[in-house]
Amino acid sequence: MNWKWILLVLVIVAAGVAYFFYSQKTAPVASPTTATSTGFGQPAQYIPPPADQSSASPTTFVTGFYSWYLQGIANDPRFVLSDQYKSAINNWLTLDFISNWDSIVTNTNENPVLLSQDYADSWLNNINASVVSQTSTTTVVLVSLGTSSTPHKLTVELSPVDNNMWRIVRVTTAP
Repeated sequence: MNWKWILLVLVIVAAGVAYFFYSQKTAPVASPTTATSTGFGQPAQYIPPPADQSSASPTTFVTGFYSWYLQGIANDPRFVLSDQYKSAINNWLTLDFISNWDSIVTNTNENPVLLSQDYADSWLNNINASVVSQTSTTTVVLVSLGTSSTPHKLTVELSPVDNNMWRIVRVTTAP
């Protein structure tokens, strides 16, 4: 066999192997403003946000968000790169929060809604929320992710929008 053909076959095989390994990489804190289809397939299962959030209480809204978000990244870490995520995240976060996503990641090296680089499996089924304070313009909700022995506590600030719906303005670490 001609050495040129052997070299061509080796290059093609190497490119295929490189493509395979590159496609396995994840980006769990991708910006919602730049999220697009990965080109390597859609997430294993798309978790849609609740259809009707108009009557949701602040605690129901926040627990619904964290349930949706955590299930999405648990099913496929590329979830945050999907087109479905990009269109759905606007139902949960304010435009200001979305536009500041990249700077939050750059400054903290953490996921802006989890305030962590990763999540614990116990967070998936242990999401608790309670209202700390509420005014006509802002509601503050304390969120506890995980078991009571090792909770990850967050303070989530919500803003009411049209038709009694909510949007997350910011997330901070709870004391």
